Amino acid sequence: MQTNAKEAALQEEFDKAFHEYKEKRIVLYGAGLRTAMIMPVIKGKYNVVGLMDRGAENIGRLYYGLPILSKQDAENSADIIIINTAESYWGTIYDRICEMKTPIFFADGSRAQKRIKRNEELKYWEENRDGLKARVSGYPVVSFDLYDTLIERRLTAPMDVFSLLELAAGKKIMNTRRQAILNLGENYDFEELYDEMKAIDQTISRRDWEWIKSLELLIEAEVSAPRKEMISLYKDLMHDGKELYIVTDMYLPKEFLMELLGRYGIKVDEGHFIESGYIKKSKSSGALWEYFADSILSGRKAVHIGDNEKSDVDMPIRYGIDASYIMNGTEMFKNSSLCEIEGLEGTCLDMLIKGLIKSRLFNNPYVLNESRGEVIIQQKKDFGYCVWGPVILSFLQWVIENAVQDDIEVLLFAARDGYFIYNCFEYMCKEMAGEISLKGKYLAASRRAANVAAIQNEHDFKEVCKLPYIGCFADFMEDRFEVSIDQAAGKETINISEDYDKVLEMIKPYESLLRSEIGKESRNYRRYLKSVCGIQRCAIVDTGYTGSIQNSIQKLLENTVQGYYFYANLSCSNSNLKRIKMKACFQHEDDKQAAESNVYRRLHLIESFLTAPHGMVKYIDDFGQVVCNEAGKNQQYFKAREIMNDGAKEFIHDYLKICKNVKMKALNCNPLFIDKLFGIIMDNCKFSEEIKEIFYREDSFLRREEVKIF
Repeated sequence: MQTNAKEAALQEEFDKAFHEYKEKRIVLYGAGLRTAMIMPVIKGKYNVVGLMDRGAENIGRLYYGLPILSKQDAENSADIIIINTAESYWGTIYDRICEMKTPIFFADGSRAQKRIKRNEELKYWEENRDGLKARVSGYPVVSFDLYDTLIERRLTAPMDVFSLLELAAGKKIMNTRRQAILNLGENYDFEELYDEMKAIDQTISRRDWEWIKSLELLIEAEVSAPRKEMISLYKDLMHDGKELYIVTDMYLPKEFLMELLGRYGIKVDEGHFIESGYIKKSKSSGALWEYFADSILSGRKAVHIGDNEKSDVDMPIRYGIDASYIMNGTEMFKNSSLCEIEGLEGTCLDMLIKGLIKSRLFNNPYVLNESRGEVIIQQKKDFGYCVWGPVILSFLQWVIENAVQDDIEVLLFAARDGYFIYNCFEYMCKEMAGEISLKGKYLAASRRAANVAAIQNEHDFKEVCKLPYIGCFADFMEDRFEVSIDQAAGKETINISEDYDKVLEMIKPYESLLRSEIGKESRNYRRYLKSVCGIQRCAIVDTGYTGSIQNSIQKLLENTVQGYYFYANLSCSNSNLKRIKMKACFQHEDDKQAAESNVYRRLHLIESFLTAPHGMVKYIDDFGQVVCNEAGKNQQYFKAREIMNDGAKEFIHDYLKICKNVKMKALNCNPLFIDKLFGIIMDNCKFSEEIKEIFYREDSFLRREEVKIF
């Protein structure tokens, strides 16, 4: 095959940068078109031992005859690692692998350097939509780029479409696609691409290729979303009588793209939709702009709006067309206070999570300008979508997967933390239309209700007394045991951690009252538990941490109860593990106390959000009714939490809709990826006062006090 000019230039560039490393063992990071183009030089002159790529699912697969290596394998095998991608990805990729001990280089031969910081000095931060409109209003002809300008993919990168396609199709087609693109060169349309893929891989039937082709369009439609500010500008300019064009480097069918635009209210004449794949001229090479200037503008003044500084700005200007740059979501991520997220690696479903957040936060290309790149979440629903949505989705996926493996029939979502988790579980069951066979129930539970009801002997009683409490003795007796004593006699302040032995002495005059109350609560709570779950195999779902509620409920039911938690103490210091089985979602297997868990690090915030419209459950009365403490500050702001929870459900909907409609074989993201993502967001985002004012820390089992978290 004859080498084209672009391939020759890349090969010469690589040879110039790395000729002194010919004897070294080399691993290339990047399995895309750039690597394919330099392979003729690489295979002949250099000792390339493997490749690296973002997707963990690709490890072990062969591309261009070379294996995709894990980080550890690459460290063991290579003398140097070369990030062989377009320059715009260098910083992102280096952030992912910078901890590796092997020397890392960028594709131009320079030693890689870490770059994770918000860019506060961008000139772009001075711009806004009104300024853009005023500027382009002086031109009779205005053209727009398509992807990342008028519409966007709710994904981390365009290549993620093909990872989702491969997962949905259940067939390994990425390598075939890369080879087809290499064979076709720079400009090709959708039909030509699939004809070439069919010719390369004839083990897949023509019928299956047609199905895969239609599946790709379905995925493209599902992941697409309008960039609302830019579509609004387009409509304003249309109303003003401007002659509008859409100019795009794209291969997808024109009729598909025009139909997609129609969904978002964009009307464009077919003759005003100019696509590189069908006229065989690209923006990036300049050929399309030369055609646009000569054949369409014919000397008229025009301005183009787009997100690529080369193909949407430099190239049109070269051919006498003015241009205005708007930032796409990926670049906004890179230049924002959340730039660290760009370095997070994961499966294609993890990348979908990241893409949904990117689209939600950065749909408006000017949203960061006032804060100069600092991400500030203003709306409660956005907080629910971006912060809680991924956490709750991944937790429920993990719970369901484990419950099926453990042969569980009923999930008991423990009050009050389980209120919103249960609500989201029910929502997921509805969204997945019968695919989840598990039953869920909201369980009136608390350390106060369960631990007191489970007291069977003096040892149990002392263990409940030993739990921390700070306050006056009379409040302690009422809060912990529902025993009222004379306030004057009980006014002395106690701190259980210091006064435990003294408190045991102070309790003695009230032993008969305590015995009566504990006996009554035990009978009523045991009866309540059996009415909720009977003899079915059940599991507690809660936030964490030692499983004391699970232990008490298992004792009362006299049956094994599994426990599924956000985080948990799984170390030998947790005596409950002698009796119960606990699993934790957001912590590594060897992190027994969740010390490295970002979710656990923010446990007060999580437990403040995951509350219910009622106060802490105290006990079950003689009529089977749940008796609770008075509502507190978190309940005062409960409506705000419902709005946040609606945002989380909207996130679950978007994720499941993309996966469900293309019939994904695997739906689950990685909880440990979500834990990292959550940590970065919480450490690098700011939140509006409207959001911060609703979070209080309170636990009347331990003390009568409510403290603001922010």
